Amino acid sequence: MIETMNCLVGTTLASHPADARTPRFGGELAARYGRDATQYHFERPAFSLGVLKGPGKAVGTARDAAGFIALLGFVHLPLPGWTGASPVDHPDLVAAHLLARFRSEGLRFLDDVYGHFSVVLVDESEERVVFATDPYGVRKVFYHSAAELRLGTNLLTIGKAMGEALEVDRSLEDFFLVHGFHPLDRTPYAGVRRTKPATVYEWQAGKLSEHRVTLRDPWANEAVAADLSGATETEIAKQLYDAFMLALEQQVSDDRRVAVLLGGFDSALVASALKRLGKEVETFSFFYNDPRFDQPHTDTVEKFLGIRHHWVPITGETIADGLAEYGDIFNEPTCWPNYVIQTERLARVIREMGFEHCYTGDGCDSVFFGYPLTYKRLKVVQAFNKVPKALSTLALNGLGALPLEGWVGRPYHVSMGLLRGRELSAAARQMLSLRIFDESTLARLRLGASPGQYLRVSEVVEQLASHHRDDHPVRLAYQGKNLISPTKTKLTGSTDATGLLINSPFMHIGMKHFTSRLPETLIRSEEGGKQADTIGKYILTKMAEQERLLPPEVIHQKKVGAVDAPVTEWYAGACHSVMLRLMGKAPFDSDPRYLERLLVEKPIERVYGKLIGKHTNNSASLMLGPSLLATLGALIPD
Repeated sequence: MIETMNCLVGTTLASHPADARTPRFGGELAARYGRDATQYHFERPAFSLGVLKGPGKAVGTARDAAGFIALLGFVHLPLPGWTGASPVDHPDLVAAHLLARFRSEGLRFLDDVYGHFSVVLVDESEERVVFATDPYGVRKVFYHSAAELRLGTNLLTIGKAMGEALEVDRSLEDFFLVHGFHPLDRTPYAGVRRTKPATVYEWQAGKLSEHRVTLRDPWANEAVAADLSGATETEIAKQLYDAFMLALEQQVSDDRRVAVLLGGFDSALVASALKRLGKEVETFSFFYNDPRFDQPHTDTVEKFLGIRHHWVPITGETIADGLAEYGDIFNEPTCWPNYVIQTERLARVIREMGFEHCYTGDGCDSVFFGYPLTYKRLKVVQAFNKVPKALSTLALNGLGALPLEGWVGRPYHVSMGLLRGRELSAAARQMLSLRIFDESTLARLRLGASPGQYLRVSEVVEQLASHHRDDHPVRLAYQGKNLISPTKTKLTGSTDATGLLINSPFMHIGMKHFTSRLPETLIRSEEGGKQADTIGKYILTKMAEQERLLPPEVIHQKKVGAVDAPVTEWYAGACHSVMLRLMGKAPFDSDPRYLERLLVEKPIERVYGKLIGKHTNNSASLMLGPSLLATLGALIPD
């Protein structure tokens, strides 16, 4: 049982707060987390809000004469009108500050407010409920608006509380199974939507409306916004260092002791910068007791910075336990559940050691074009564009008719994805080239009639890519990676379940603005040889060298993917029974023998995994389909 869960959940009431449905959410929370939520009841509007608050600083609440606000997560600097200590240390004061801004700014109260947060606000003076999430899209509120409004920060709580009224949404199931995420603000539940980033939702008189948040470059008047045209690499690297340190300074806690989730170069850079800010840093890494996956150079970083490092054991049993309680903690299905489960495990250990704040290198691969496989995939897609379209169509029809999936596995899905990409626009195939299942295999996965689809898979892809058609192909590829990345899921779930606040300077919106002004070739040099192919981040490595933040062997180390782990062995062993049970909960009938075969690594897959992972066992990528099905099943109420 998760004993430290943090959650907000609420519902409008048809009559009076004493309505029999009022305790339903609170009772559901108590049954699953062993603690009662604090219930706040309002008559104008008739609304009940449950706040489940664990130890730590993840939840803040405040009242005034005409309303109430609950904040889950954190807000960081710059925060308009804020004075005093770091806002990440004072959730109740931040909640009061946002409520005061609401009184003065109305629905524009979140303009230029940054962080990872969800807010629910009850305004009794205007008889309305207002809710919103951060501009980064890290956090989400899930809501169902029909005759009544139901909302919450934990998806499964909403699903269970809806009881028999809950229906699974299968109207975009083909896209979900092919591309691995729910698009267009959808969730696994019919009628339940997730909030869009930088949007304030207002429920008043039985109607829901949306209001966009204004977000300006918070560093527009800072020195780091100086014109970069004509600047040398040395000058740009210096300006990047200033921007990086400014991002961290605006996010950092006033606590002396801070933790860092130490993976490779990105997080080591954060640990080094925190040391320069005078923090007492301790680092934590996954430990598999397997040199293929254990992060190298942690001892180098430990010695260079004079810090203390901790290894946290991760086993098949760790992942099996995490899968069993996945829906209680995490809100979205993912192809990499081991990564999010492992992170939550580390967060528990860090919290037990007395830390309240933790920092990571998350977001670095997105803004500095890391993710080697994303770059390689783009290059393959671009090379495949030279194949005559008629030939690719012929091959697609031929391969699609053959039952090769059972023999070939993951390479079959990759090959079919390349062939299908030729039917899409250039922007669409460059942006969403990663595919999980293929349309030709869905009939083997799902028994019975296929559900009617709101849009075809290709139509959804084109719609998602339409906002980025003018982007450089490399930026497009990393935009697509962001859509399927489990980073936001792991950060939100880990904080909710432990109370540990986790942040990264690479996710600061000022850093996003800064890197958008850099030419793509300066971020990932096409002339960088092996380094460009393996880690990218050209100007970032230059900055690290120039500022002597880390030793060369750490800066230029081969990237070990955070999702890499002995997944095939786990799924065949300690996780086998829970995987089959969860996969069988997907909202369609499947042949158990088909599901069983998905968990068996094929000889061709073994060769493929070594080819794309070089010296690492890329088994996580071989198990994308089973992982997606299992985590979807974990979110379907029993």
